[in-house]
Amino acid sequence: MSEYLTEGLVLCKEPSGEIDARILLYTKDLGKIWVKMKSGRKMTSKLNSHLEPLNKVIVRIVEKNGFRVVDALRFGRYSQKLIDILNLLSKITIELEPDFKMWQILKLIPDNQNPKDIRILIKKILEISGFGPKFSSCYNCGRASPKTFIFESSQFICGLCLSHSQIKVEAVISI
Repeated sequence: MSEYLTEGLVLCKEPSGEIDARILLYTKDLGKIWVKMKSGRKMTSKLNSHLEPLNKVIVRIVEKNGFRVVDALRFGRYSQKLIDILNLLSKITIELEPDFKMWQILKLIPDNQNPKDIRILIKKILEISGFGPKFSSCYNCGRASPKTFIFESSQFICGLCLSHSQIKVEAVISI
């Protein structure tokens, strides 16, 4: 049995069974990781409010037949404007692969962002992950400098091709 105490960012939370929950965290020491939270959906759960998406937390995780969160303390929260960044992180990062550069960028994000700063952050995250838009082209027509990234296929697309495609707006992010 291993125990970890680390800082993290709550990316996603979903139900698991009747009263349990699964939490997707991006942590400093473990990278992206799914953890179980026993009885996390009960009204009396002390961890429930700490492990909501967009929360910055310090968590204690125990590894025994999977990862389980034992303790959590929220020390900050990002604004709802950063939900695109959380979705991007959950799609392009690999589980149990810590990335110090990525963590440093996440730590430097101020709580209040304007849309221009969010685009810059998204570009930095894509570059660190190997999806830099600098030398990319539209996967459909080949035009240079596309302005949209598609989550599912991890490809770039230009505005013209995007307007003619059947891609859902939730599946893309503007850069």
